[in-house]
Amino acid sequence: RVLQQFCSYCVPAVTSAHARELFNSLLAAHAGADRVTDALQARNRALVHLAADAAADLAEALNLDADLNASLAVSSSLARRCGALHAKLTELREVRERQAAANSEMAAAALEKSNARACAVQRRTAAQRQADKARLASWDSERE
Repeated sequence: RVLQQFCSYCVPAVTSAHARELFNSLLAAHAGADRVTDALQARNRALVHLAADAAADLAEALNLDADLNASLAVSSSLARRCGALHAKLTELREVRERQAAANSEMAAAALEKSNARACAVQRRTAAQRQADKARLASWDSERE
């Protein structure tokens, strides 16, 4: 009615059917604008959720990158330590081989010295036996 009165005031020839048609057109346009507004708001909410998800993914990626950098630092440190341990083990192995060689030489020298002593003892014992036999033989010959 308000629209009809307004239209009647402005354009006296406007009928109530024209006013109703104009009003219905305005209502339809308003409803269409509401639908467009609702669709835009829904799209904005979806974009906000996507932006939040992207921000969370970025934060997780940054954390993973930091974790990866820390892991690389630890791996590098472990590699250096392993290299140092390998060098130390190689050095210890060489020392052990030198000690084993020296021990073998000392054992061979000790065995040779022991054999020489045993041979000297056997020679002295053999000489002593020979001397004892000779004395026994001379006593036996003196007795006869």
